[in-house]
Amino acid sequence: MLRLPPHLVEELRRPLGDLIRGTKSEICKKLLDKVQGKYIISVGDVVSKTLLNSGVPPAVIIADGKTLRQEVPMLSVNGYLTLEIENPSSSITAAALSILKEILSKERKMVFLKVRGEEDLLGLPALLYAPEGAVVVYGQPGEGVVVVQINQLVKGKAKKILEQFEDC
Repeated sequence: MLRLPPHLVEELRRPLGDLIRGTKSEICKKLLDKVQGKYIISVGDVVSKTLLNSGVPPAVIIADGKTLRQEVPMLSVNGYLTLEIENPSSSITAAALSILKEILSKERKMVFLKVRGEEDLLGLPALLYAPEGAVVVYGQPGEGVVVVQINQLVKGKAKKILEQFEDC
């Protein structure tokens, strides 16, 4: 299992891609414009629900049934293959890394990765393993939504960050 080292906390609070700000409807419109027709990986309950309700289903959804650490109703994802994994707060388990690599390297679609624990840090391996040209979308608490276009630069940055995690 990889643990988030304290020195990375502030760095990970900064968006790793394009931050979309505005009202809910403005964010939704801008988000849909950026992701339409792409292989989408959504990390988080609110952004995943927004995409589903807008008729733009992500290929892969990673969610934990919480928003800002508060319980929310689990997403209803008819037609998705649901896989459950454990992933404690401030960590990334070996099982989570393995399953994300498997799903994303094969560009599987309609997969819901239901996380028992916390999904926040799973965006990093999603950035690393997502195919080039895909987008990873996640919420930026109190600010908006982040859209990361996957390319070699993004993959390199994700790898560099993950290499700083503590192995335990």
